Amino acid sequence: MMHASTRYAAPRMAVVFALALAAMALSACRGDRPFVGTWRLDTDALPQQAEFLELEGEQRTQAVALARKMLGEVKVEIAADGQYRQTLAGRTLEGSWTLVSQEGSRAELDLSLERDGQREVRRVVIEVDGNRARMSGANRSTLVLRRE
Repeated sequence: MMHASTRYAAPRMAVVFALALAAMALSACRGDRPFVGTWRLDTDALPQQAEFLELEGEQRTQAVALARKMLGEVKVEIAADGQYRQTLAGRTLEGSWTLVSQEGSRAELDLSLERDGQREVRRVVIEVDGNRARMSGANRSTLVLRRE
């Protein structure tokens, strides 16, 4: 007669093995393009951004609170198939992205977006560090994002 723990060990190992394979496959898909994924604004990082560090005291506190309220719902989606979607203040911009250059976890992308019936191209730099990313545009503003 087989012991109960032995009887369930093989199916459990198969499940663990399948989950490990799935995790490796997912990380491999993102491995060469670490910027691909869904990102949300990291509102906890706002007070450390240069724009807010220049302010002092109550002015800084109020500016951070206002930014959190206005920008709290920022969502950036960079799909593996080249699609791009950005939601800010209830408004969504859709388009596509093209890789301009990449060195490790730093990539330069051209975003082709539809805005008010016109197509515009914006160049951004995105640097990924684990589940966080910094996305900078031509206007030198930087968004600190957290992977969803």
